[in-house]
Amino acid sequence: MYMHYLTFLCVLLQHCGTKFFLVMCMQEENKLLEKANRQKVLEVEKLTHTINELEESILATGEVANAVHFYQNQATMLNVHAKPMLK
Repeated sequence: MYMHYLTFLCVLLQHCGTKFFLVMCMQEENKLLEKANRQKVLEVEKLTHTINELEESILATGEVANAVHFYQNQATMLNVHAKPMLK
């Protein structure tokens, strides 16, 4: 009976040891996945910041282009009105 009990304990310990090992592996994998996720979140935040800066730059460039176009039109209008006066 004692040998049967020892065999049972050995099998139980082996089984629990295997479960413990699997749990440890899963915990380690979870840590790695969490680290990778944090890195991806940081990458997305950086890219979002870069996109916002590019959008602001594009808007500013558009405003400058509009101003240049406006003043070119003003200069053209002044030239058109000045020509008859010069004759």
